[in-house]
Amino acid sequence: MTTQATQIDWTAVRRKLQQNQQALARTISMDPERVEALFRERAQKLMERHLDREPDVAAETVLVFAEGREKYAIDVTTVAEVLPFLSATPLPEASPEVLGLVNLRGEFLTVINLARLLGTQQENDGRGGYLLVLRGDDARLGLRVDAVERIRSLRLDNLSPPPRGADRAMGDGAGCIKGVSADEALIVIDGRTIVSHYLNTGDS
Repeated sequence: MTTQATQIDWTAVRRKLQQNQQALARTISMDPERVEALFRERAQKLMERHLDREPDVAAETVLVFAEGREKYAIDVTTVAEVLPFLSATPLPEASPEVLGLVNLRGEFLTVINLARLLGTQQENDGRGGYLLVLRGDDARLGLRVDAVERIRSLRLDNLSPPPRGADRAMGDGAGCIKGVSADEALIVIDGRTIVSHYLNTGDS
């Protein structure tokens, strides 16, 4: 049995190589104006695609918690710790919303009862629940709440004003409610306002 060797057409191979080299040379030596025009066209398409997208919506990451039948949210950047709450040592002549002091690893924290602070009807006895340790510039403050649920992202562009009287003033008139979220009826409270008020005015 005779096997016929496959003949390679070296002339065709050389011709193909020459064509590839010529195409590469044309690409490298492309007119600079043409290159710039291509880049401008590409940039324009990218810009149009970007403009077609929905603009970013202002949002913040919040901790969702409960006090009585109401659901609340607070910016997580103001929350240093979340701990079980047992009780606090009462302070004589303190404001009604001040539950007292707790010793947290050698640090004495003033604890505020959120229900009393907001003047809600579902006031608790100040026992059990959780302690949100809120951070300030130079000190920290405790906020007693009933239950802690989850962390989520919350849009800030659809907050509605709180009902009349819901943002009961704190002494000097500083409100602690930012607004109410429409999607879950979350009452968004301002942790920084609470901390600033009790640490700077001496109400604790």
